[in-house]
Amino acid sequence: MLLASVTMLLAAFSPVFGLEITVTRNAVVKGDVVRLGDIAQFDPMNDSRVSQLKGVEISSSPAPGSDCAISKDLLMYRINPYIAGNKDIFIRIPETLAVQRSAQLVSAGRMEEIYMEYIKDNSGWSEDQIQFEDINTPGTIALPEGRLKWDVQDRKKDDFIGYVNLTIDFSIDEKLVKKVPVSGKVSVRRETIKAKGKIERGRIVTENDIALVNENSLHYRKDSVISKEDVVGKRALRTIQADQTILANMIENAPPVKKGDKVIIKAENSELKVTAAGEALQDGRTGDQVEVMNIQSGRKILATVKSSGIVEVVFD
Repeated sequence: MLLASVTMLLAAFSPVFGLEITVTRNAVVKGDVVRLGDIAQFDPMNDSRVSQLKGVEISSSPAPGSDCAISKDLLMYRINPYIAGNKDIFIRIPETLAVQRSAQLVSAGRMEEIYMEYIKDNSGWSEDQIQFEDINTPGTIALPEGRLKWDVQDRKKDDFIGYVNLTIDFSIDEKLVKKVPVSGKVSVRRETIKAKGKIERGRIVTENDIALVNENSLHYRKDSVISKEDVVGKRALRTIQADQTILANMIENAPPVKKGDKVIIKAENSELKVTAAGEALQDGRTGDQVEVMNIQSGRKILATVKSSGIVEVVFD
């Protein structure tokens, strides 16, 4: 009888709470801000004040994949303005709250794949020609949760050969969140034409002078010659050393007329056409004017190169 009386007395003087808020000791959050709704439980959930209280900002979140501690004093400081005057709200707060930020991880291997895919798609070389070495990334990175996209920025290195630096821009839900530099060494296996031995300036290059070589290179010259047909029969503009890669600016088409060549001199006007045997005293390309000598008369004249072994003089 006495116990029942005491229980009734305590009940009469005990407060009746309309809403209880219990802050957890550990919480995992996704966004940039820690809100009360991320770290607390509400009872009952259908209380009309729960919606506003869930949105109360407590602090900034730690970086994705990291954690931080929030003190009881900070929690009370943030929550008090929203519960002051509400005597039917009871709140339980631990001395310290540990908050961890969830994250999605992008591995070094995935960034290497993005780097290689971009170069393969944009270099203009076939995949079997391209080789990669020493790709450098910052290692695994932690990004916020959300819809992940990326865009690759390059430095307008058109051939993508040698030491290539790219930047991967990662976006979450259409918002740029991190720029990651990735670099590597890119080489290309391709055919080039090299001189077997020394080719003197002015010589006409023959097939015996050159070799087709398949090699891996970190350097690419757009004027490199890659076909024997582009070299054989042309004249060396400079001395080409043995094993030197032949470039387009080292050779030229052999002139149709070379000094010392026997030529046919054609002379004509509207009424008369005459031909004579001559000797070229100069090299000349088609359209050039060169000095030739009429073998029969010994006279030197200027004539226009028309084709191989043919020069023309126009007279009145």
